[in-house]
Amino acid sequence: MSISRTHSSAFATPQYSTAGGAAVIQEYNQQPYSISDAVTWNVRSHTISFGMDVRWWHTDQNNPGPPQFTFDGSGTGVPLPGGGTVTGTGDPFADYLTGYVAQATALTPTAYAPTVATSNQVAYSFRYFAPWIQDDWKVSQKLTINAGLRYDFNRKPVEDLDRVFWIDPNITGGGLYNRKQVDY
Repeated sequence: MSISRTHSSAFATPQYSTAGGAAVIQEYNQQPYSISDAVTWNVRSHTISFGMDVRWWHTDQNNPGPPQFTFDGSGTGVPLPGGGTVTGTGDPFADYLTGYVAQATALTPTAYAPTVATSNQVAYSFRYFAPWIQDDWKVSQKLTINAGLRYDFNRKPVEDLDRVFWIDPNITGGGLYNRKQVDY
């Protein structure tokens, strides 16, 4: 186990950023799909084009490495009314001693890496949608006006089997959330 200690300035409280080893993401499979189409329509001095670009892809990843814990002083800081703590008042080492972990990463075995020490498999799905329209208007022999509009929507990636979650300690019941509990 290793603990890294950093100073953000000469007068700052030291931050114990992690306890544990470093992790390296190794992608082993990515399946991209894409559909694009466009229509062009000529009407007098206008050339109107519109279309759509739709993409989705699926990525399987192995994330090797031992568990990691972050201690940032938020557990021993001066409490604020309504939740949270006063910035800079907590001690990361005191959080470590009391067991208050601000962030934790733990890995589980998979078929591709059968031990906790070697891997954690995650499978992310991404979605992208981009409709567009454009008008090329030939006002005269020497002047053409090009105007267009495009909207790019990138949906948040989701883990296919809900193996990724985050913790909000301000939520009653533990504050564990995954994609089924969040309105995208």
